[in-house]
Amino acid sequence: MEEMTDVPNTDDAYCISCGHIIKKEAEICPHCGVRQKENVPDNSKSRTGEMILGIIGGLIGIIAGIFAISVGGIAGAFGMQDASLVVGGGFGAILLGIIGIVGGAIANKNNKYAGYLMLISGIFGFIAVSAFWIISGLILIIGGALALREK
Repeated sequence: MEEMTDVPNTDDAYCISCGHIIKKEAEICPHCGVRQKENVPDNSKSRTGEMILGIIGGLIGIIAGIFAISVGGIAGAFGMQDASLVVGGGFGAILLGIIGIVGGAIANKNNKYAGYLMLISGIFGFIAVSAFWIISGLILIIGGALALREK
């Protein structure tokens, strides 16, 4: 066994297992074979912002869908024409809000798929309930565009 009285240089470190002096950037100790550090990427590609935008946009979209259903129901109670279309659009908005939330939830795992889900949800929400979807749609489209860009 070697003597371990040497003092490491600035680019050296001690092995976490056997205590031998090794290079700081060494992943495995050449003396004992123990891995020195986890394989954690230095550039973490966290998509927390996209995740938050997708979830908030989806929740606001669900609220917009409930509001559209309420307006359609009230309009139907007063015998207005096409009130059932507004109710149907409201249910569509709730479904699209859920899709937006799913997109936000998977933004850290699969950013491309998440981006497409949020964009689809944002765009088709405008078709489903138009003005009720403005805030939610903008949030989802921004979140989707951010998720699709490379970090």
